Amino acid sequence: MEKARLAHRLGVSALRPSRATPLLDVQFIKDVQSLRRQGYRARSTEKLLGDGFALDYRARVLYYPCRAPLSLRIAPGQGKHPLLARAILLALSLLGESGGVQSTARVLSLHASAVMTPRGALLFCGRSTFGKSTISGRLLQRFRKLEDDQAFLLLGKNARLADFAAGKPARIAGLFWLKKSKRFCIEPMPSAEAASLLLSPMVHSTVPSVVAARLKLLSTLLQQVPCCRLEFRKESAPLLKLLRAHHYA
Repeated sequence: MEKARLAHRLGVSALRPSRATPLLDVQFIKDVQSLRRQGYRARSTEKLLGDGFALDYRARVLYYPCRAPLSLRIAPGQGKHPLLARAILLALSLLGESGGVQSTARVLSLHASAVMTPRGALLFCGRSTFGKSTISGRLLQRFRKLEDDQAFLLLGKNARLADFAAGKPARIAGLFWLKKSKRFCIEPMPSAEAASLLLSPMVHSTVPSVVAARLKLLSTLLQQVPCCRLEFRKESAPLLKLLRAHHYA
């Protein structure tokens, strides 16, 4: 795939670093085991990204299995997401946190679900079982689902959400931390509290330099898109009414 076409497809054309420094090289392999058979040895600067994906932090190389599925369907009846594009953005987010990518814009991955409303994308973050999938898949099913588990944000002049089905990034209208409650309520959160909660889904949570880098990325995000606490029950009608009352949908 041509690099220009790939950058356009991902919506990351603004992520180009200096001409002398490649952002990321993608090499197609049969599988990770074939790398080991060729004498490739794991180092502390490498991390397996998933089933067969490998990232070399030092060389900035993403090894991608040529036999991997081409796409992933997030929701029934909706467009598929290209898996290679998702793997590249995940690699860029990991490199950014490790200090391996210097660019005018950065990629931040969040453990979140997301839907597209007429006012923009809404992201719902929270720990497992907090209701991310419930909100995006059932309570707000009239809107197009953008993400179900992991969202990729492009942090430049304005934070945007990668929209793989549309092929271009989406404006972010709201960012929420979920709390199960007996009431429906939206309350602003202090940036420090939001950053501490959003820090937990990090891959290398025990590496101090990565913690600092992710906090810096979160600070950039929260300056552009403040996080609110969303308290909700399982009923959908009051939730949609609440979001509309606050001009989120």
